[in-house]
Amino acid sequence: ATALPACAAKVLDAGSAVHGKKKTSFLYSPAMLDASATDALVGRTLHRTIASYCKLQSKLSEGGGGGGSAQKAGIVRAAQEDGGEPESDAGRFSAAAYALARCACNPFPLPHRGGTASSSPVAASIQTALTYSSPADGADKALLSALFFSVNSLARADEAAAASLSSTREARESFHPINETSSSYAKLPVVRGKCSVTSSHRNYDPGSVRRIATAILSQGGQQGGGGPRLMNGRDAATALLLSHAGTTLRSTGR
Repeated sequence: ATALPACAAKVLDAGSAVHGKKKTSFLYSPAMLDASATDALVGRTLHRTIASYCKLQSKLSEGGGGGGSAQKAGIVRAAQEDGGEPESDAGRFSAAAYALARCACNPFPLPHRGGTASSSPVAASIQTALTYSSPADGADKALLSALFFSVNSLARADEAAAASLSSTREARESFHPINETSSSYAKLPVVRGKCSVTSSHRNYDPGSVRRIATAILSQGGQQGGGGPRLMNGRDAATALLLSHAGTTLRSTGR
């Protein structure tokens, strides 16, 4: 494997920084993560770029090349403090793990653009990241923690938006305008503002989260590099919760 140019490697390596605590590169910026849900190019390449770099890092480490890559931590990892074991608390994961989680929550293409939302490309990228990450990085822990954090963040954003829409009649009419004089009055209103397709919680796909969480759980935390690693009870519980994301206890009668 051939090492990347230093400038490109620096941008990608910034993904190993702890999400929300350290400055990263533009690749993991909020603007880039938001664009992954609405922009075709970003939505189809961001998760593949991260997965490909995980694979490259592993190849360079095995070959002893890349100028010290053998000692370099992976970019998809759980945060470590004072040399201790990787934690799985919300927020204790790398920027790259969070980027993959956001792609999993909002896979591209989007249904409203004529496509059928499918997490399979994102799932494949996450599988690649897990396969080529060292067990010491705790990539499975980081991804589960990042997914849980992302789902909760999206739920809070959706709840806040719904509350604002229902606060007053003016607010409801502002976000759900209906032209009563139009011949198309019977059509559903165009959703704007906080509940539009460009809002902060854009097009969350709980089915994607469930499939990816179930896939990680079924592997039991198995990763490449140093062989299989058992998943602890906390991570298994997180995966089980995520495998029910978007579901309800209400019976549908079917």
